[in-house]
Parts: sequence; C-alpha cells; structure tokens
Amino acid sequence: MSDEVTLFDLVLDRVREVLSEDYPDSEFTCEIREDSFIIIPRGEESFEVSVYREGHEVIVAAGRWHAHEDDLEQASACVLWLLGPYYRLIEEYKGSKVIAAWIERFESTGWEMFDPVYFLNPDHPADWKPLGDEVFTRRILQQRVIQPDEYPFVPPNMLTPEGYPVGSVFGTSVETSNSSKALEDYEVTYKDPSD
Repeated sequence: MSDEVTLFDLVLDRVREVLSEDYPDSEFTCEIREDSFIIIPRGEESFEVSVYREGHEVIVAAGRWHAHEDDLEQASACVLWLLGPYYRLIEEYKGSKVIAAWIERFESTGWEMFDPVYFLNPDHPADWKPLGDEVFTRRILQQRVIQPDEYPFVPPNMLTPEGYPVGSVFGTSVETSNSSKALEDYEVTYKDPSD
C-alpha cells in the first residue's frame, strides 16, 4: 500500500471530523477497513452508509443504491446528508425483484429523486411490465442519526417544529403502485423525445 493520500482517505478524514466535532453524541459506530468504511447507526430506524475506495474515485453506498464520486466535497456531503432527515433512500421492487434504487432530497418542491441506479434496462419497457398480480413496491428508508442546526433549502413552513421535513416517517415505510416511479423518472429525465 502506498503512502499517497487518496480521495478515500480525505473523505474518511472529513466525515470523521464533522461527525466528531458537530455530532459527538450521535449514536453510531464507524467500521474502518483498508478499502472501505461503514457508518453503522445504533438505532432501529436507521441504515448503514458505506464508502469504498475505487481507484481515483470513491463509491458511496446505502442499501441497494450507490454512486461514484470523484470530488471531496460532493462525496463527504453525500455521506453526511444520508445520515440526516433531509435525504432518504428508496428501493423499488417489481414483485419481489429489486428493479431500481435512488436517493431523494427534500427540496422546496418536496422529495426529489437523484442518482437512480437501474437493475433492469429502462430502454426495454417490456422488462418493467408486471407479470400476473405483481405490483411495484417502494421501500422508503429515512433516518435522523444526525440533525443539522438548520436546513435553509426549504421554507420554514415545510419543516416540523423539530426541523424535520413535514410528513417524515423515520425507519422504513412502504408504498405500492401499479407503475414504476423509476421508469417514469427515466422517461421524463433521460429519454430522448425523438425515440
């Protein structure tokens, strides 16, 4: 192993610094390995957030979702925001098969989807059609391991007196639908209208 400081090392140092200085009473452990670190919250209404060394990048992951990051600020912020109440993790299933995962960030328009990961090809709609009595299920995971002092990105009336997004459900909640939110977002965001 080289003595070269990598993005992984910088992200680890930044996250540890912020957590120890700004959130010393938060209940979690940090498992550090040679090529990864995992923040493991102690509460039942929580999920792990991991960072993996991947060449000149890092991979930030939670549940079935992940994103490749090559910027210190972006990677560190993603890890920290995933620990608080303003980001949540969504895993979408068709029947019992996971088909997509993404994060949502609370904004002035409500919850907005970011960084989707598709486990089916969104350019092949036949794969997304429910078979028999299959429905689409979204597993929504939201936690509050850390609580920033303020969240200036939304009007105050969109937050509870405790500072959480209105309608927050901490832990895991489930929604069902006859259509895929991931596929709908793909068709609006990524699909070329000329197709």
